[in-house]
Amino acid sequence: MISRIALLGLSVAVTATTGAALAEDTRANTATRDEAGSGLEEVVVTANRRPENRQLVPTTIATLDAEELSKQGVATVGELPRIVPGLFIQRSGAASNLYMRGVGTNTAGFNAEAPVAIYLDGLYIPNPGSSPFSFNNIERLEILKGPQGTLYGRNSTGGLINIITRDPSLQAPEIDASLSLANYETVSSNIYASVPMGENLAASVAFTRTEQNEGWGRNTVDGSDLFTNDETAVQGKIRWTPTESTVVQLQGMYADVETDQGNVNSVYPGSIGMDGNTFLGRYIAGDRRTPFVTSEFRNVALKIEQDVGFADLMSLTGYIEAEALSLLNRFGIPGELGGQGTVWSNIFGRSRTFSQELQLSSKETSESPFSWITGLYYLHDKTMTRFDTLSPCLGATADTCMSLPGNGAPTRNTAYPVTRSYAVYGEGTYEFTPTTRLTLGARYTSDRKSLSGLNSYLQGLPNSITEGPPALPQPIRPGLPAGARPAIPTSRTYEEPSFKVVLAQDLADDVHAYVSFNRGFRSGTYNVTSFSNPPIEPEILDAYELGVKSTLFDRMLRLNGALFYMDYKDIQLRTSAPPAPVGSVIVYNAASARIRGVDLDFEFAPTAQLMLTGSAEYLDARFGRLLSQCSVPPGPGVGGGGNRTVLPCDNSDHRMPYAPRWSYTLGATYTIESDIGSFAFGVSDAYKGEMTWDPAGRLAQDAYHLINSDLTWTSPERNFQVQLFVRNWTDEYYLVAGSETSADLHVPGAPRTYGIKLGYRY
Repeated sequence: MISRIALLGLSVAVTATTGAALAEDTRANTATRDEAGSGLEEVVVTANRRPENRQLVPTTIATLDAEELSKQGVATVGELPRIVPGLFIQRSGAASNLYMRGVGTNTAGFNAEAPVAIYLDGLYIPNPGSSPFSFNNIERLEILKGPQGTLYGRNSTGGLINIITRDPSLQAPEIDASLSLANYETVSSNIYASVPMGENLAASVAFTRTEQNEGWGRNTVDGSDLFTNDETAVQGKIRWTPTESTVVQLQGMYADVETDQGNVNSVYPGSIGMDGNTFLGRYIAGDRRTPFVTSEFRNVALKIEQDVGFADLMSLTGYIEAEALSLLNRFGIPGELGGQGTVWSNIFGRSRTFSQELQLSSKETSESPFSWITGLYYLHDKTMTRFDTLSPCLGATADTCMSLPGNGAPTRNTAYPVTRSYAVYGEGTYEFTPTTRLTLGARYTSDRKSLSGLNSYLQGLPNSITEGPPALPQPIRPGLPAGARPAIPTSRTYEEPSFKVVLAQDLADDVHAYVSFNRGFRSGTYNVTSFSNPPIEPEILDAYELGVKSTLFDRMLRLNGALFYMDYKDIQLRTSAPPAPVGSVIVYNAASARIRGVDLDFEFAPTAQLMLTGSAEYLDARFGRLLSQCSVPPGPGVGGGGNRTVLPCDNSDHRMPYAPRWSYTLGATYTIESDIGSFAFGVSDAYKGEMTWDPAGRLAQDAYHLINSDLTWTSPERNFQVQLFVRNWTDEYYLVAGSETSADLHVPGAPRTYGIKLGYRY
């Protein structure tokens, strides 16, 4: 293992020393291939909130354009971990909880903002429960690893994903359409159309639809299909340039998702559920009610860019509405209903978010050695969460309900968290010499959080009761005491600075090195499912990175590497072990962690026909001191059900969840030109090393490979395409989530899929 780490570290050094002798001038390169048809195109990104050559951006960044996403079969945020090393996702209900370099959250849905942020055309999407929508008219994705606390701010401690969609064209009409047919009776259609409406006005519309009518598996109780999916999304943009110095763009999006993928919790292989069920087989579960998720996402944004002479002014105003309803099987009950999942959670979340950003930046054409950017940011989020816990009741009173300790009767928890956030930020870069640059940045954020709500018994619903016990197990409302537990404050203000320092040095014309320090923070919050849980303090992450980016051999090879170390403090974790009340879950600042590793990526185009790509990450992510929970593996209990017991224990120095030591993606594409068009064959291998799902490390996912391939014909005029594809060639059964609730449960990833895709461009 040590030799592997040394090899990766040596690769970063070799990149610098080899590049100094072999480099060509990156800044002089164009975004096209050379006359021989080989060489790599320049990649332009907006990671620093302005267009830049990716090789000159001093941070680890992965970029994926529409063509690459199509080749890999990636259509949603949730599918990105298949092709991006170090990026993982926990599917739970409506939420897509992202982990990057081991930094993430196990708090799901609308009740927490994630530490890996998602931006749509510069607009921050605050709730994990509103991010699973399909990509629509995508131009590119930018995946930034490590904290981005200065220019992007709060809740980007692990990194961020920036989704950039295509702008309407003022030059000529554009059409891009495709139709895909795949197994599991899956039909996907996409269309993008852009039309100029005069010299200074253009509009575009994009539509995507996916319908999977056959599930990957079945429900043994009623025979229904499981793991189905139905998604629809539409986005429109209007772009107006009234003068040469003014650009106004209005855009809106609507997405609707109905699925149970990520929501069907089956008994973990080798374990036993409380209803007596064991692992029933691949993509099979036994539930009295079929789990589901329905979610809707709507947003509108107005972006105005104005040349004010000495600088460029940008205003971005955004409004987001999101809501999701999910039915989640929690566990079963031994006895009369053994073998059937019988305790469920109906989870509903809704958020309304308004944000306003004003940004002033130095002009890109300025000859000054100093470039800068500064801005103001405001966010107001009003969220409602509702958690219904249901179990069969034989009568109208609580003592007739079949349940487990701490879940004595069907209950409803409704919470109304509100966030108001204010921030001011600035960043400047000074060129001391033509090859040496220093960047300093800072941001100050003030978050005001408040919580109200009501905890009650359900009335008049299926499996509910009309008469409850005399006292609830927790306060009826936030701010009231619960037994010996004092009342919690119903509002808190969190104020935190974040900052960065970057020194960049050109070692040669095409070799660029940097060393950086970044501080990020994840805002403090409330646990909306427990009104006796005190407010949780912010997380703080300090990151140190040393990187080298190079373009070598007359632009045939692009080789980048980075060493990183992160100091992670006051990590917010959930636990159901004491001091959590029986049957409840609390969130608290549980631990610290140290995270270190290496990122490498390369692109190699030795000929006009062959393209080789790869990226890899080595990650050593471990908790410091952590007193949290572990559990006794379930075994046969009363009535045949499992008897899992949650206990407090010491998980210090354990590996962090969703943080395998090794992950990589390798790909190759070979293109043959002919009189009837071009034929491109592509193959890729995505590897994920062994990883755990919980701090105790009892539940784990073995290492696995996902192998994809495609064969694409493109007409001589480049306007027609036919693609044959296979995803997960070996039909690997792998898990995308595992959990210890009142049973050991897991959520599987997609099986082998294959099909044909027809495309047309104009």
